[in-house]
Amino acid sequence: MEFLITGSISDMSLPDVVRNSPSELQVKEETFYNLIVSYNIEGLLKDEHINSLYEEEALKKRIYDLLRYQLKEINRVFCDQGIEILNSRIQGVRYLDANTVKVQIVEELEDVIPRTKTGKKSKRKPMRTFVIAPDLEFVQETASRIATKELARIYTELMEIIPNKKFMSEVLEIEPTENDELLVEAFLDQYSTLWLATGKEKDLLLEKFRHRIELVIAKRSATKSETQ
Repeated sequence: MEFLITGSISDMSLPDVVRNSPSELQVKEETFYNLIVSYNIEGLLKDEHINSLYEEEALKKRIYDLLRYQLKEINRVFCDQGIEILNSRIQGVRYLDANTVKVQIVEELEDVIPRTKTGKKSKRKPMRTFVIAPDLEFVQETASRIATKELARIYTELMEIIPNKKFMSEVLEIEPTENDELLVEAFLDQYSTLWLATGKEKDLLLEKFRHRIELVIAKRSATKSETQ
């Protein structure tokens, strides 16, 4: 579900506008949802009240305080309606009109209900998160740079235990190459989430990589046996 509100993200009555907006969401039992609030970053920066501060740190604090308030209050509106919000995010974008705020409620498709070791549902509630991204594009670009740098480090460490680049080519299922750029590109494409992965997700990615190594070794061993 999503709807557009005519107004500014700095309007303190925005949560009330959301509360009075018609909702078409059919809430499902034992289902969690994610809240996304988007606004025009350039419109916010032109706001007279926001720009009445000249010191950069004071300006940043005012923006974060405003966004934190709006996100938590809008989150409360939906929680009061019986909607289980798991992750809430407020983000500045450039594709919206300056006087438009977009509110989205998206169903969380992953099974996030905590379970016991026997698989039964736990009484514990899943952890809820609040994310404030004043400039989403900047955050995405920064994260991309950090991810690429970290994945390149991981790739370098893996190459220290891989026999050679042709072997790595087979592991990554690409044409044999000695070109590091092609190898890194393939590695980033297949293991792009490894840099932030934790727990089960990280184990699955590493298991996938280990399995590919075993397949390549087995293939090479079979080929060697046939030629003898």
